[in-house]
Amino acid sequence: MGSKKLEGDCLVASYKQDYEDLNANVERLTRAVTLFQDLGPSREVDVSNAIACYYLADCSRRAYDIDKAISTFGSCIDVFGKYSLFRRQADTMRMLARTYEDTERIDSAIATAKQALDISESHGFTLTTAYCQDQLGRIYFKRGLFLLALPLFRTTAELKLSILGESSPYVMILLHLGVTLHMLGRSQEAHEVLEKAYRVSCRLQIIGYVLDTSRVLGHVALDQGLVSEALTRLHVCFRRFHELNWVGGQADCLIPIGEADFRRGHYATALSHYNESRRLFRSIKRAGTSFEADVLLKLGEVCVKTLDLSMAVVRLVSATIIYRHESMRLGVAECIKGIGDVFLESGDLKNARNCYAASLGMMKYSGVRRQIADCLLKFGDLAIAESDARTARSHFENSLEWYRKAKHYWGQRECEERLRKVNEE
Repeated sequence: MGSKKLEGDCLVASYKQDYEDLNANVERLTRAVTLFQDLGPSREVDVSNAIACYYLADCSRRAYDIDKAISTFGSCIDVFGKYSLFRRQADTMRMLARTYEDTERIDSAIATAKQALDISESHGFTLTTAYCQDQLGRIYFKRGLFLLALPLFRTTAELKLSILGESSPYVMILLHLGVTLHMLGRSQEAHEVLEKAYRVSCRLQIIGYVLDTSRVLGHVALDQGLVSEALTRLHVCFRRFHELNWVGGQADCLIPIGEADFRRGHYATALSHYNESRRLFRSIKRAGTSFEADVLLKLGEVCVKTLDLSMAVVRLVSATIIYRHESMRLGVAECIKGIGDVFLESGDLKNARNCYAASLGMMKYSGVRRQIADCLLKFGDLAIAESDARTARSHFENSLEWYRKAKHYWGQRECEERLRKVNEE
């Protein structure tokens, strides 16, 4: 028994050392499971077999064999529970929640993540609790529930810092926290968190985090109207991603680079950047995912500005379908607003109003300052189209207040220009 058990344990231990070679890992782990199953049942053998199956389930998840991953994780949870190995049980539930999230089974993902968190907290597993909170926060973030994700990310950052110090997992959660603050329009807080993540990742020499934090800092700077600083960061990141042949990173950079051109009225250049971003995403099999939807939304916005309204509808509806499939509420809301813009440009004020009302209804309790301001701005434009200057002024003033809270330079500038015109009439 000893030699087979030892051989199986060694095969399982090799998983994290050679994580990238999926096929080799499946072969080794399957061999380990066979060795364990040749032995008589016992607590020691059952647990070793469950650990091997846990990693096999992770391989299935990575290979998109989702049903097999879910089934195998479930079996592992039962074994760990049987032997009161609650830390492993909670961690396996966390991975099951992640698997549910990957397949848009959001309700199951939330329920499983909460169950994992309850088990971990009740047994005082501080680090496992941090990872469970992180997973639940990611699920909330994806659904646009940023105000629920925010405290989870904050607490996770504190726990990881206290246990692991300024480490790679700490930088990762700071990045999540910074992106969440950016989405909420809390640009100053986002900048502070992301700067800290950038400094730590530089000190640790983790190039991926260095580039990702710098890229998001560039986007924050762009929102604040600091175009030169933003483009410097974004172009440096793009070149470095290109040198490393990290295609996804290049595509990510091109979206805010395109937005910088869009904000300055360079629509043809923006279109070129967005199309290249989409091509890069599709080249790494991210067609039909939220990555492509993000670009389609931007392409739709350019088409509205250039009055290519039929193509705008195609882009925006395509993005809506993807966002809806991935349960990304904020993305759906932004697309609906964009479709409202198409109706407004077409003179269909009734349907424009319906779209803006639906979009605002989906996001008004989410705390996303810039997007709320965008909707209010459009209600003002609608009032102008209806020759109702008083109502327009009220909407523009409300919109300006939200843009100021978000420190969104471009929105403030648009609102102030509209208010100036209304007040002159």
